[in-house]
Amino acid sequence: MLKRAVWWSCPVWLCLASPAMANIIVQQLPDPFGGPASDTLFQNQVGQVVWQQEADNIILDAPAVVRQVSWWGFYGGSGRPTTPPPLTETMRIRFYGARPGDGLPDDNNILLEEFHQDAVREATGVLVFVGGRPAEYRYQVNLTTPLSLEAATLYWLEIVQIGDVESAFRWETGWGIVPSHAFRNAGIPSWQLVTGNQAFELSTIPEPQTAVLVGVVSLLLVRRRGESAQGFSI
Repeated sequence: MLKRAVWWSCPVWLCLASPAMANIIVQQLPDPFGGPASDTLFQNQVGQVVWQQEADNIILDAPAVVRQVSWWGFYGGSGRPTTPPPLTETMRIRFYGARPGDGLPDDNNILLEEFHQDAVREATGVLVFVGGRPAEYRYQVNLTTPLSLEAATLYWLEIVQIGDVESAFRWETGWGIVPSHAFRNAGIPSWQLVTGNQAFELSTIPEPQTAVLVGVVSLLLVRRRGESAQGFSI
């Protein structure tokens, strides 16, 4: 009877710790018709080594703690050769405050910066409608340091691939409430506001300690029920 009780409790524990239980804070689903380069090192269509950064705006209705970041993207296309995904890559996640005056990303107010090597990357089965029809990918990372965001406050999220000249990462366009984002590159070094959104999702996942505690309580309850049932059968 004890073995059956343990088997029963495992799915409960795993379900509580599953990303599927994540509370979504912001969700901008992909619009698979393109996306700008967001890469610190890549070759453009004429072979020049260039860079570009992209950031999208965030305003929450209620305070929240971000623990997980997901986004959609692809490689190459639209004037750049379609490239296969690199075997290994590093993504930088940055959250900015808004700079005084114009409200664009403030380089003097970086709220969080994390580098994630080989983020979870899964092909979605969708082909993006740009030259070469590159494959769409969904990426996901758990932040090492959770970030608290206030309500009714402008923030900016930047996602960029770091230092891989062999691939041109492009952050896919998405559907957003505020149809604008910011970019900068070697030719335009100061952040500029342009129309359009990027595809990303922010969520808060159960804290590990909470999931473990609930899992242990579930295990004990199921075991107790098993012992009770065994007593009745005697």
